[in-house]
Amino acid sequence: MAKELKDKLGFVAMQVRSWIDVLVLQADQHTKSMNEDYEYFFRWYSEDMYKIQVELFYYRELQREIKTDSLREVLSYLEGKVKEFEDELLVGGLRQHSTSSSTNLAHTLKLEAKQHLRKRFQRLIDNIK
Repeated sequence: MAKELKDKLGFVAMQVRSWIDVLVLQADQHTKSMNEDYEYFFRWYSEDMYKIQVELFYYRELQREIKTDSLREVLSYLEGKVKEFEDELLVGGLRQHSTSSSTNLAHTLKLEAKQHLRKRFQRLIDNIK
């Protein structure tokens, strides 16, 4: 039984590491583009870069949970985040009412990133159980 728990935790760790690696590579490519031609980057990639940063935040947070070596704690974290995301997406405000159009857009982009995170975290939960 302990080996099965370790294997599941290893799977989660490997999956999260893979997601982080892909996002870091994309962020590095966007950073290069930003440094070469900021105007072009801003028009075509700034929204993607923002969502990448949001996702990286939550994946790195999950990575810290994984380092506890407790599948129970990781599962609890994932279930808590899925519930938090669902509450925010279903009950929270879909639009922010700021006078700053950038702040309003950032709010929308963060919600889009959380939709993606919720789906991925739910798949991890399904694989663990």
